[in-house]
Amino acid sequence: MNAALFILSAAIFIIAPVSAAETSLSTALEIALSANHEIAASTFMAEAEHEKTRSQYFLSDPMVGYERDFGMNMWMVSQDIQFPTKYLAMGAAQKHRAAGSRAELRSQQLEIRKRLIAAYFRVFSLDRIHSLLQAQLNTTREIARNAEARRATGAVTQQDEMKAHVEETRANAEIIMNSQERAAARAELASLLGSDVSDEPPLIIPSEELSPPKLNAVDKNAKFLSSVQNSPSLLRAAAFTQEMNAEQHLARMSWLPDFRVMYQQQFGAASTAESRFRVEASIPLWFPLQQTSLTSSALARRQNAEQLQLQAQLELKARVQTLSARAEAQNTLLKIDQTSLIPQATSTFNSSQGAYRAGKVGLMELLDSQRALYGVRIGYYRTLLDFAETVAELEAVTNSSKSDLPFPKEIL
Repeated sequence: MNAALFILSAAIFIIAPVSAAETSLSTALEIALSANHEIAASTFMAEAEHEKTRSQYFLSDPMVGYERDFGMNMWMVSQDIQFPTKYLAMGAAQKHRAAGSRAELRSQQLEIRKRLIAAYFRVFSLDRIHSLLQAQLNTTREIARNAEARRATGAVTQQDEMKAHVEETRANAEIIMNSQERAAARAELASLLGSDVSDEPPLIIPSEELSPPKLNAVDKNAKFLSSVQNSPSLLRAAAFTQEMNAEQHLARMSWLPDFRVMYQQQFGAASTAESRFRVEASIPLWFPLQQTSLTSSALARRQNAEQLQLQAQLELKARVQTLSARAEAQNTLLKIDQTSLIPQATSTFNSSQGAYRAGKVGLMELLDSQRALYGVRIGYYRTLLDFAETVAELEAVTNSSKSDLPFPKEIL
């Protein structure tokens, strides 16, 4: 039983062997953001929408023509000109469209960050859980050998020996399931780092213990509601609403005339070198059918955008409140595990060992205390993973740093 206690202590306090390719979370995040193809595609799209803005303020290309009529040669040039305020409205709509693309890019950037942090902590937690499960298996085997020796002397029944072997089989099954989870987590981490999932991903998890994310004190007191206006979802909704406002303004200006300016010049031997200048203006003659329809449609689209923006605000506030409460609860559970449950479970297991050796408790009590200790330790790492995921998601939906986790700058 002394060997079992040594194995248990090693599982709890001794860290895994140092990897030759350790990478911090901040470095892993830089790699993931630079290697992600969706972010690269969204970056190009945001740049395209931004560059398109300038074109909305320019006139369309002029038309150049040639005409021959009864021996007269004539060349001409014409330019279509919309009412000047229409160019301002088109440029404003494109500006807001570009702002929406930038918000979408930021949203994808924060989504990749959230997934990277979750995968990073998942690999770390599952590695630690694997070590604990392996130590639990070794401890169970030691208990089973001790039960066999005690049965040989008649101190315990054969049933105790069978119970120990059943516990050993259960520990083996948990290791198999954990191995599957570890493989999936490493594949996810590899894909986020731009590696082929068929290859063995780099071992980037540091050997030292990962501490839980440290929440900002101000944000905890404010329940994280102070920065929802920076949320990418709200920025997208606001940009869409402003774009629809500009489109409605443009639709109203369909009542205004557009112009065409034309200049003609004769040339050739038989030409009298006459020149002509002509100005044309459009007339909103069919306003009951066209302009009214355009303005009504633009109004409905603007109202639709406003309602979507209001709903986005409500959903975001509810989501932030939920994530805030969850983060605070998980943070509290981690502290309880560290300061209370794990020390208590360790003390109970040590007492059960001594009582079992003295014959004061049965094998089931010993196995129960052992299972409780490993369950608490494993539960700590699963809560740590959930906590990191919750904090990363909270920071993603609010677009603000609320912990000591690395937080990226905006690309554009």
